[in-house]
Amino acid sequence: MDKKSMRREERREEFLKRKKRKKVVCYSVAAVIILIAVTLFTIWFCLKNSKISQLCNYSWVCSSAENASGDEVELSEIYRTNSTSYQGSLTFNDDGTFSLWLTPGSPDDGTHSGKYKFSSDSELDITFDEGTHTSFKLIYKNNIISNIIVKYQDYDITFKKQ
Repeated sequence: MDKKSMRREERREEFLKRKKRKKVVCYSVAAVIILIAVTLFTIWFCLKNSKISQLCNYSWVCSSAENASGDEVELSEIYRTNSTSYQGSLTFNDDGTFSLWLTPGSPDDGTHSGKYKFSSDSELDITFDEGTHTSFKLIYKNNIISNIIVKYQDYDITFKKQ
């Protein structure tokens, strides 16, 4: 082999080595990006499921109500009745459905159901079975959902964990 051929062969080998290095770097970068994406998805999924379990693992009961001015009122004022035995409840299922009982009497008198989804960290997007859309506000204490505020007519009714 003459010097020209040897130099050509060396350049070819160097070119192949650089090409192989570039390939390794590209595959490594792609693997890191995929790993980051999977990790972020897993974190998001766990946080979402954590919020869902915070909703679904509890029964939520009426604890208080406020009028449009922000003054606390008795639930009897909302229903315009003398009855004081209100036990309104709110339950969530992990399949994205919920039930809301928000009337005096027994749950058979006025249970409403529908579907929910998180529209943000602090709000649920609510669709009742009859088609009405609204939202429930989520209140956190130490990163755990502590209260849910339901808008009913001109009142904000607060539900807490039972």
